[in-house]
Amino acid sequence: MSSKAMINKKFRKTKHQCLALLTSLATSVGLVDAAVLESVDYNVLPGDQVSFTLSLDESTQEPRIFTTENPARIVLDFEGVSSAVRLKTQSVNVGATQNITAVEAGGKTRVVVGLSNMVPYATQADGASYKLVVGGSNPDKNVSGGSDVAQPVKVSSASKVLPANKAMPAKAENETYSNHDIQAFDFRRGEAGSGRVMVTLRNTTVTADMRQEGGAVVVDFPDANANPDLLRRLDVTDFATPVGTIQFKGRQNGTRLVIDPIEDYTHIAYQSGNTFIVEVKPLTEEEEDIRAQAEFQYTGEKMSLNFQDIEVRAVLQLIADLTELNLVASDSVNGRITLRLNNVPWDQALDIILKTKGLDKRQNGNVLMVAPTDELAAQERQLAEATQQQEQIAQLYTEYIEINYANAAEIKALLEDEGGSSGGGGEESDGGGLLSARGTVNVDARTNTLIVRETADRLSEIRTLIRQIDIPVEQVLIESRIVVATEEFTEEFGARLGLSGTQIGTNTNYSSAGNLTSANEFINGFRQLDLTGEGFEFDPNDSLNVNLPAANPQASSIGFELWRLGDNLLLDLELSALETEGAGEVVGSPKLLTADKQEAYIEAGEEIPYPVATASGATAIAFKKAVLSLKVTPQITSDERIIMDLVVNQDTRGTNVAIGNGQFVTINTQEIATQVLVDNGETIVLGGVFTQTKNNSLDKTPLLGDLPAVGWLFKRKSKIDDKRELLIFITPKIIDQALN
Repeated sequence: MSSKAMINKKFRKTKHQCLALLTSLATSVGLVDAAVLESVDYNVLPGDQVSFTLSLDESTQEPRIFTTENPARIVLDFEGVSSAVRLKTQSVNVGATQNITAVEAGGKTRVVVGLSNMVPYATQADGASYKLVVGGSNPDKNVSGGSDVAQPVKVSSASKVLPANKAMPAKAENETYSNHDIQAFDFRRGEAGSGRVMVTLRNTTVTADMRQEGGAVVVDFPDANANPDLLRRLDVTDFATPVGTIQFKGRQNGTRLVIDPIEDYTHIAYQSGNTFIVEVKPLTEEEEDIRAQAEFQYTGEKMSLNFQDIEVRAVLQLIADLTELNLVASDSVNGRITLRLNNVPWDQALDIILKTKGLDKRQNGNVLMVAPTDELAAQERQLAEATQQQEQIAQLYTEYIEINYANAAEIKALLEDEGGSSGGGGEESDGGGLLSARGTVNVDARTNTLIVRETADRLSEIRTLIRQIDIPVEQVLIESRIVVATEEFTEEFGARLGLSGTQIGTNTNYSSAGNLTSANEFINGFRQLDLTGEGFEFDPNDSLNVNLPAANPQASSIGFELWRLGDNLLLDLELSALETEGAGEVVGSPKLLTADKQEAYIEAGEEIPYPVATASGATAIAFKKAVLSLKVTPQITSDERIIMDLVVNQDTRGTNVAIGNGQFVTINTQEIATQVLVDNGETIVLGGVFTQTKNNSLDKTPLLGDLPAVGWLFKRKSKIDDKRELLIFITPKIIDQALN
């Protein structure tokens, strides 16, 4: 090779390298300056229309738009645009619009709107944003957003719901959303049985993210703190709406609202001023029909068939080739068919062909057998008869099955009810249960063992049943507290006053006396005086005129006695007063353990005897219980909660009542009977009985008791204020079987 050729070769190589470098630099610069798709937002418009807004950081050329019929899609390709959308796919589910997806590949960004069926659409470029309205008969009028209808809430790819009266900023990520409080919320029943959850916000800049999780509607309020009083769960089933419960939950980065419906529904969210509203509506009959159609039972790969007068066998072979199934067709499968099926699942197409020609199919693994319906039914009937005949001649085996937790007699009754055989080995027909007509079952009560004589297949089924039902029954420990709290207050004041004296004369004499002996020692001394004389009448044992002391014999008292011998006068005065206070608490704590769905009963107390008349006229003694008792039947639910039927009694000995010539004891009874649903380990108060007894009494001597100051010497006053309260606490606990 000449030197000139070598120089030319090196020049061309250097030229190519420079061009590659320049191309690379140009590409890099282009990537830096490429437009960026920042967010994809949508609004729900009336008439099942959806308005999408595609926000870019700068203006760019309009996208290339095309559609596909199957599946129905609207596709927009933005050349030279990169994507910064965090949520690639958003579910919409409004009208025919199902979802929207934005992905970047090959130097462009593709936005795909998924539809259930093709509907009209309209587009409009607006500076750095691009609008697309899907659905409705004339979507063009909604492109500009000039509708007078209040705009629903906007849901963005950044999971933010913006107020309806504010436009989406060009760069939403530059705004700060923080320190916004959720002040209150309300629930109301709207038109046509809809439920409306209304959340009051501090201002219109609070954002929200609404989505569906499972069957619930979830709304997140990022960086928004709720009033602590709102963080609770409310049951709103009484409003007769699709909404069952509403719950606010505090989160580390905001607040979450969870709406749990109890039936099929549609929902929409919008904002009016400072109020964010989620409306949950029940489905109409038409919507339910559409949803039922959407829940399609056929899942096969779609195919199209268009044949005129083709043999049925040929069509079946075509479907078998498509599905890679092995086809077995009966000799009775014949005839010809004309069909035109476009884009239909292969299993639906097969069912249509079979029903049209009176055929049916049975599939076993990857083998598909096709025959006339009557022929398949006859084959299955013959197979069942052969199985029954085989069972009638099959060898019987005897097996001893030990029952651990259940009652063997109850399982025997269950097997007999299922199978119709009573264990006698007679000619009874098989009732379709576990025991065949030849099978027998007996019980050894001493060892709780079943003695079963059956065929091998039936024995296997019986063992499977016993494994399912012969398991330990869960147990519940019921702890109760029966608290009787009493508070007593008594205040008494009384006086006893006696004035006695004599008057001795030749013609007149008198004596006055009270009705109680008060001054024994003084009167005894008085008796020693020589007071005999004409007309002297005096009884020193009866010296009180006013006898109104404090009723309680233990009351404090002070006595005064004054005697004037010259005038034969005796003054006896006693003042008594009492104030008592008392407080008490009686706690009964019955505790019992019982199995699930088994009644348990416990009591403690006394039996009070009382006389009763017999038929012969004699008197006998009977007894009446005055006990503290608890009767409970627990039922454990599938979610580890407990339903309890409860009867709680607290009977105590009362007062004695005189009837005829006898004394009888009364019984104070307090009882509660109820049914409650309680969480495991939760304590509930069944009920409380509060009684208060107030009694103010005044006994006095007429006229004298009303005198100022000295009137207290002629009256007795008492005040009683007693309080009594009964409370019953119940705590059920499911016993962990592992601890046993």
